[in-house]
Amino acid sequence: MGWFTAQVPFPDLVPELRDDVVRLRAHNTGDLARMVEEAGDAQTLAQMTVGQSTLADMATYLEVVREGWESQHPHPRWAICTLDDDTYLGTIVLRPHAWVGARLPAATVSYSLHPEARGRGLMTRALRLASAHFFGAYSGERLHWAAFRGNEASWRVARACGFTMHATIPQTTLQGERLRDDWVASLGRDEPTTPKTPWLAFPEISVDTAHGPVLLRDWRPSDVDALEPANHPEHYLPMTAIPPVDFFETWRMTRLEHRILGTGLSWCIANAEDRAMGYVTVFSRGGPIGDYAELGYYVFPSARGRGVVTAAAQAAVAHAFGSIEAGGLGVRRLVAMTTADNEASNRTLTTLGFTQFGREREVDVLPSGPVDLIHWDLLAKDR
Repeated sequence: MGWFTAQVPFPDLVPELRDDVVRLRAHNTGDLARMVEEAGDAQTLAQMTVGQSTLADMATYLEVVREGWESQHPHPRWAICTLDDDTYLGTIVLRPHAWVGARLPAATVSYSLHPEARGRGLMTRALRLASAHFFGAYSGERLHWAAFRGNEASWRVARACGFTMHATIPQTTLQGERLRDDWVASLGRDEPTTPKTPWLAFPEISVDTAHGPVLLRDWRPSDVDALEPANHPEHYLPMTAIPPVDFFETWRMTRLEHRILGTGLSWCIANAEDRAMGYVTVFSRGGPIGDYAELGYYVFPSARGRGVVTAAAQAAVAHAFGSIEAGGLGVRRLVAMTTADNEASNRTLTTLGFTQFGREREVDVLPSGPVDLIHWDLLAKDR
């Protein structure tokens, strides 16, 4: 293949890739100022390992791009623009794992957009073009993707192109002096290039209670300030389900992962002052939510006895049973589990219309004696 001999100089050796909207081309000196703007954007800086860049830095990077293309084993990097406008909009990179002759069996893709280009679907188009080129021209077998944990924008692009999320790898990549967790995913040569898991919409829901309105909303990093120590028996609820002060951000990221992989929604229950009081969740233990799901809830000790749980759970149940066309989850059956001595939770489920359908005997053995586990369910048709 021609690029291995480097007989054609940069930028002419760079294969242009295009669809009916996007064009991937070689970088040029006219891109430098916008590349500096992109690198200095707050959203970019939050998700990259490098800091603020200057024109000189980008000029040096442009040399790295040229050398990568002219290498015997190329390191492909494209600038992103549109068919009708050559203005630089971003960069997409294939980082080779190892070349085998003229084949590149595996590579990792990374990408970044100028702030003006975001929200237009351009990066999804660019990734599809680069992926097709990798699997075709380079005889690629698997294209990998990695991003800092919590980078929803990058995952939204990869997911749209058919990548499968594999894991969260703790403390993988150094950003400044901090080790960040990474999300990792990949796409195989013969896999479909359409989303493999749903991305659950996350509606905010206002709920009226006898003690005033509450809001079901997403969790925020600042909610850590509202957390309270649990004061109930451990067998009522796994301690991993209680928002922990010391590991709250990890706990919050796990709930985000449930949403973007379609396995659950976890609303923060906030009072009229927007202070967190607890949560309500609809989730699946075995992959994306489908025909049925499980209901869970928890409120901090200071918020109990106000009907908050019942009101929030009623809203979550309504959303779960709502049709997909109307923005709901389309669930047919909800289940829940409680311990027999958790009278408050049992009253809540009874109020919601749940029915006991099973009982596991002596699931926990306490100093006061054994405790049974009760299974509950509610069908959409019975509401």
